[in-house]
Amino acid sequence: MSRKSSPCTSAPEVPTSGATDDTVSSDDQAEVATILPVDEPTDGQIEPSVDEEQADSGLLTVMETPDSSEQKVLADPAALALELERIVRAVVEVQALSQRAREAAQTNLAHYDELRNVQVLHEHHLAQARSLAAQAHAARDQAFGAEAQAAADAVIQQAQAIEHAFIQVVQRAEHEAGEFLARHPDIEALVDERRRAEAEAEREQAAAARARQVETMLARADEALEQGIVADARRFLAVIEHDLPEAGAAIAGLRFRIDQRLRTEQDAGARQALLLAADQQAQGDLEAALATFEEVNVRVLSREVSEDVFGRWSDICSRLAQTAGASLKRFAPAQGRGLILYEDPAWPDRLFVFSSLGMGTGFPYGTVIERDPNDPKGDALAATILGRARAFREAKALPLTSWFTHTAALDSPAAAIPTRH
Repeated sequence: MSRKSSPCTSAPEVPTSGATDDTVSSDDQAEVATILPVDEPTDGQIEPSVDEEQADSGLLTVMETPDSSEQKVLADPAALALELERIVRAVVEVQALSQRAREAAQTNLAHYDELRNVQVLHEHHLAQARSLAAQAHAARDQAFGAEAQAAADAVIQQAQAIEHAFIQVVQRAEHEAGEFLARHPDIEALVDERRRAEAEAEREQAAAARARQVETMLARADEALEQGIVADARRFLAVIEHDLPEAGAAIAGLRFRIDQRLRTEQDAGARQALLLAADQQAQGDLEAALATFEEVNVRVLSREVSEDVFGRWSDICSRLAQTAGASLKRFAPAQGRGLILYEDPAWPDRLFVFSSLGMGTGFPYGTVIERDPNDPKGDALAATILGRARAFREAKALPLTSWFTHTAALDSPAAAIPTRH
């Protein structure tokens, strides 16, 4: 099916039969040609490059796609290179102008500083003149006799004349400096730069002074730690935290060293307690061994020593309970800390504290752990303990000792309640 070319720019009709979608007739090519502007190049008219005159007149080049049915506008590399070179020259010129303006402003700033120094000097002289005038008035008030008063009046007149003269001098100097600044506005930018530089220098000096203060305090704290005076080290740490809070890394490091020192000292004390408890257990005095463990400060122990103390403490409690045939439970809210509890058959909803390790002074032997709705805080704690207390592995049984006071049969309800002396 053939179609006639139309001078209008509307889209050609879609073929209804005959040629397939991939077929383009000669009439179609003619119609596409009429759609394109007459001054744009066609196939075979695209120049491979443009000369400098073309680059000056335009930066774009029309390029056809391989299927010869569409055209694409591309930037010409040669023209772009020339434009880039012009931009570089313009930037260099701006930098040169800026440098010349800055040099001129620096010279003007030096002259402005001279004017300001003269103004400050005159202001200082004016202050002196006013002080002298005040002294002359005071002398006049204290003068005795007509001759002295007349002499004081003369001094007052002279002092006032000098004061008025310096007022005019200061005003003139201030006016000259202001006029010079108005004629050279670039000076203000340099003055602002100088103020910012001075402020930054002051901040740096203050930061350096504070850093030296931190170093001094750290050195003194470390010296105290070497001497084993942990209290002094903590005092220095408190000062740094309060006065120099920005020294976060130094604070964290010192706190770590203090904790490490405390841990070393507490570990040594805990190892001594382990040895003492072992001797007491060998002598059959389990209560003394238990009391030894209960006095150990377990909050700052290393994990290894803490586990040793906790395990031996649990073992001693288990051995003591075995002599009464009691069943124990253990509540451990944190590493190396906990409660050993026992049940009383008469009170199935309660637990009783048998021993406490690292739990403070609120859990002595015999403390009752039970729910109490009238005490919300205590009720919540009791609920946690009752809910999390678990039986633990019993220690190997030892021969019966005189630790417990009950002599009834072990299957008696009273025999299940351990007693400590």
